[in-house]
Amino acid sequence: MHAGPRVVSEVATGSPTAKAGLSVGDAILEVNGVDATAEKWPLPTPGITYVQRVKHGDLEQEEVIMPIAMPARKVIQFHP
Repeated sequence: MHAGPRVVSEVATGSPTAKAGLSVGDAILEVNGVDATAEKWPLPTPGITYVQRVKHGDLEQEEVIMPIAMPARKVIQFHP
């Protein structure tokens, strides 16, 4: 089990992640109903819609996301 929520530590400028409103310091708490502390949690797959629960500062909200295929480059990174 992962030690806590997945905290965003880097977001590529102009990436779908950035356009979805995620920023450094945000915490992804849940993806498609799976707690982000789970060792095997759903990773974004281009063309598949999923729902994530995110904490932006003191505000928690659900976001519906549909990733798109991106060139091979890092678009998001998490703190361990």
